[in-house]
Amino acid sequence: MKKLFLLALASIWAIVGFAQNSTVYFTKDITPESLVKIYEALGVAPQPGQRVAVKISTGESAQSNHLRPEFIKDLVQKVNGNIVECNTAYGGNRSTTARHKQTIAERGYGEIATVDIMDEDGDMQIPVTDTKWIKHDIVGTHLANYDFMINLAHFKGHAMGGFGGVLKNQSIGVASKSGKAYIHSAGSSTSNPWGNSNQDSFLESMAAAAQAVHNYFKQEGKDIIYINVMNNLSVDCDCDGSPASPQMKDIGILASTDPVALDKACLDLVFNYSSTTGDDASPLQQRINRQHGTYIVDYAEQIGLGTKQYQLIDLNNMEQEKTYKVKISFKKNGEAQTLTATFDDNATSRALVAMMPMTLPMLDLYDDEMCYRFTGNPLPTDNVEYYLHKKGEIFYWPPGPSFVIRYVETDEWLDIQHIGQMDSGVDILNGIGDTDMTFELIGEAAGVRSPRTDAHSPAVYTPDGRKAGAVPERLPSGLYVVDGKKKIIKQ
Repeated sequence: MKKLFLLALASIWAIVGFAQNSTVYFTKDITPESLVKIYEALGVAPQPGQRVAVKISTGESAQSNHLRPEFIKDLVQKVNGNIVECNTAYGGNRSTTARHKQTIAERGYGEIATVDIMDEDGDMQIPVTDTKWIKHDIVGTHLANYDFMINLAHFKGHAMGGFGGVLKNQSIGVASKSGKAYIHSAGSSTSNPWGNSNQDSFLESMAAAAQAVHNYFKQEGKDIIYINVMNNLSVDCDCDGSPASPQMKDIGILASTDPVALDKACLDLVFNYSSTTGDDASPLQQRINRQHGTYIVDYAEQIGLGTKQYQLIDLNNMEQEKTYKVKISFKKNGEAQTLTATFDDNATSRALVAMMPMTLPMLDLYDDEMCYRFTGNPLPTDNVEYYLHKKGEIFYWPPGPSFVIRYVETDEWLDIQHIGQMDSGVDILNGIGDTDMTFELIGEAAGVRSPRTDAHSPAVYTPDGRKAGAVPERLPSGLYVVDGKKKIIKQ
């Protein structure tokens, strides 16, 4: 089964490709240590003094498949976080603050951290970008107490949403009791979550609410990251006190700074799963399809929350290299924006990191790149290569000498030094114009390098199967096989 699973995983890599702009990390190991490892791989950590919320589901009963305290303890304590929850909109063990606190005590979460029921003192509204159904998102007032959130979700099925991952954990999960009803009813009620017969309106409302929370934590001085744990893969949610037994085996842990890419990667793993006797993904697949569950990632991408295009990086197979996580702050149309990037550990990136924090007047050139020219002050290089750079790549062009963020795909080959990769959201740079950008080092990680692969320089072969090189423009004229296709190269 393990071999079949790895083959399925490889097929997903082949389908998704390596030139996309969101990175999803994966580990097959589901242990407290691997949970911390995949968190560290993201390279985005709370800054000193930031107040950290770890959003989980505390589970409806002891039989629910919620993430156990002993599993999440090391991560929660590493970030000095509070576990956060909100009351439910249905009758049950977590529908009131008093009953919810009792449930939390019974589960043992209070033994590892402070647990904050965010709507204990009421709720507040935060703005939504997509107002098709809901006009605002209603969350607990205690959300305002936090600067950093780890959305730590248990990925599984769900009777109403089809599946629950980080998008559900951030929408229904962060919403207050009345906010949950507001989302379920697609904006028609703050007291009755039932009776909405338009399934897509519910899914679209969840996506809009998830985006509201994401945008809230993307304000200056805040941040948010996403983790899905794919274990105990029942067709039922952790809000079910008597869930059906999982019919498929555990898969692993996945993490990203892009919630859409993360949930999409988990869905791909479920729908590409190689089922065998006693290890059957079809019940979960059917539950998701019954509720049109995959539509939430389609709509979330449509409204700009993230992208379904991703690169899956297996931490179990990563080279042990240091990387730098960099925050990039700027304004577009007067609005403050923040992106993150992963820099490799090389001579050029180290020189840049040594200058941080730094603000550079970036030029918007050729409608495809942001560029700063280090006039008279070239940066050191140690691995200049001639290759086809990709959208989302950060590189240094020595003849400039130019520091470049590529935000549109091109077919341009250059002698350049690879620096790193934007983690996600690079499309926002399209049409931005010349602007100041501030680059700030926010963390270092070991074991993960930015996702640049041989896809930048596809191998070229002779018709008889001999490798001719990796740069078509530097080969003698003749017939070659490039990317599996015959091609005549004329110089």
